[in-house]
Amino acid sequence: MRGTGMDHAKQHDAAVEAIASGLRSLFAPGGEWSVVSGARWQPLADFPNYVYTFDVMVLEAGGRLDWDAARNCLGPEVRPVTIIDIVRHDDWETEFYDKPDVLSQAGVYEYCLWDPTAERLRPPLQAVRLWESAYRPLRTSPHGVFFSTAGFCLDVRGPTVELSRCGRCGDEEELFTCRRLLAAAVGRADRGREEVAGLTAKIARLAAKLGGAAP
Repeated sequence: MRGTGMDHAKQHDAAVEAIASGLRSLFAPGGEWSVVSGARWQPLADFPNYVYTFDVMVLEAGGRLDWDAARNCLGPEVRPVTIIDIVRHDDWETEFYDKPDVLSQAGVYEYCLWDPTAERLRPPLQAVRLWESAYRPLRTSPHGVFFSTAGFCLDVRGPTVELSRCGRCGDEEELFTCRRLLAAAVGRADRGREEVAGLTAKIARLAAKLGGAAP
């Protein structure tokens, strides 16, 4: 059953609060990163009308928070490293199509988009990272996992999310992928052993039935 607009709004706000508060708690001991939630931001200096609201922005601690009082938003001098948006069902196309293009031009290193309802996005978690002036999808995000260069892991489990510390994002992504490949290989090997055992037993039964010798 699809939820109402109010249900979606509540779910959106709850997801934003969970991620923002979780990251603040995670970063509190070291203080190397700052977290801003529900902020309006003008990403591009040359395009003053490009003002968007972003759910969670991760910036280097002590970074400049350029405030544009006229537009009631953060100015283009702000440089977030990671942005996480929770899909708004009334404006999901902007988040999926428009924002990534603008953010890549602004030099935002990572952009993560999550749909807790899985109604608009499939897979519900999609993350990209800047590579040679263009965004490339991260291979772990279709599995619900995002390793950030800011040193945290976002692990989506249905409508909930878990946050934890992580190491270098490239190494974490490779380790995650290797573990998945190993699990798949072990599964294939187990199925192969079961198939061999089944065929061996069947051959023995048929050979005995025919009065022959089993191999």
